[in-house]
Amino acid sequence: TLELALAYQDNLELEHALHYIREAQTLAPSDKEVELRYGQILLHSGEWSQGWKAYEARKYQKNYTSLLSKAELSAAEWDGKPADWKRFGIYCDGGFGEAIQFARFVRKVKERVGEVYVCCHKDLARLFAAIDGLAGVIPEGTPLPRHDLQASLNSVPYLLGLQSPDD
Repeated sequence: TLELALAYQDNLELEHALHYIREAQTLAPSDKEVELRYGQILLHSGEWSQGWKAYEARKYQKNYTSLLSKAELSAAEWDGKPADWKRFGIYCDGGFGEAIQFARFVRKVKERVGEVYVCCHKDLARLFAAIDGLAGVIPEGTPLPRHDLQASLNSVPYLLGLQSPDD
């Protein structure tokens, strides 16, 4: 049923895609691949609130990678709440396209936390340096400065509670 859901999503038949992905969830309720695909279909359908939450399942995929080291990931994960006095590290965990797409939300993060550093792919560092208000852009392979909080760039819409393109 997962394959049917994805086929319907590819054909932009999102009601059918949702039907079959929910059926797949019933058959495999703890399958993180199904949860991730459910999130993607919800987002594609414009159901952002539930979609962003389910999209977090990407972190449990076998091929998930972060640009931060395990030590850098040991800082507390940001919960989206204001933290004016905190140093915050945002890291890319997807490809270039995703990083560029989600970079637009960094300004909203800056409104809620203190200093913001973005750890990104080396080839995106110059582009990301143009984002106003950053304390720094850290190219992949360079240690992130001391930070109190961290989060994936792809998680920012969920953490901000975005529910529509107008948010």
